[in-house]
Amino acid sequence: MTRLLHEQSRIPIPFSPHLNERGWTPPRATIPAALALLFGFSLLPSNEAIAQTSSLNVAGNWQLSCANKKGKERQVTLQIQQDGAVLSGTYYAKGGSGSLSGSMQGTQAALSAGAFTFNGAVAGNAMSGQNQKGRPCSASRE
Repeated sequence: MTRLLHEQSRIPIPFSPHLNERGWTPPRATIPAALALLFGFSLLPSNEAIAQTSSLNVAGNWQLSCANKKGKERQVTLQIQQDGAVLSGTYYAKGGSGSLSGSMQGTQAALSAGAFTFNGAVAGNAMSGQNQKGRPCSASRE
């Protein structure tokens, strides 16, 4: 099935639902996709910007304080190493020491050492959040 592009034109063209007397009209679904291709790449953040926002630098020595169920503060020293968003290191507490692991996602830190976990927000040289039991914890970089 063919139709003429213009009454005076004698060149037949294949039928298309996007063809009208003014010429070809792209399907509406392709317009946003085309705009995204044209302008979207310039709106994406650079690799440097992604690296800066993907994880903060939390490497170093930290003093972590968490409240127990009686409200007494328990102090733990953390030595954190960081490789991108991956955290590792050692903790030192009154009852002993061991290894820790974790990750950074934006400003959120997640640490675990055995049965202990900490999830919180990092702001400069301070962290605040809660442990696996939902009790408040805070830390400051030494």
